[in-house]
Amino acid sequence: AAYAGAAARVTRAITDEPTVAKLAAVCSLFEGAMFAFVFIWTPALEHSTARQATAVGRAADEIPYGVVFAAFMVACAGGSETFALVMARRDR
Repeated sequence: AAYAGAAARVTRAITDEPTVAKLAAVCSLFEGAMFAFVFIWTPALEHSTARQATAVGRAADEIPYGVVFAAFMVACAGGSETFALVMARRDR
């Protein structure tokens, strides 16, 4: 019963406020894209590596998944830091 009341309040907040509805849509789309990326990046690398190896007539090399993931994390941290610097400069 408590969950039904909470769900009704959330639904009302989303439908009554266009800003909340837009924020919910953006968050849902972003999270959907992130989940798709998480599940697809390794098969995409495997397919690309195998295809490239076949094109040059040799066996596919082992993919360094740890290095690739670390590069993704460095790019994420760099983007966050860049955003923070831009926002700090903007607020001055």
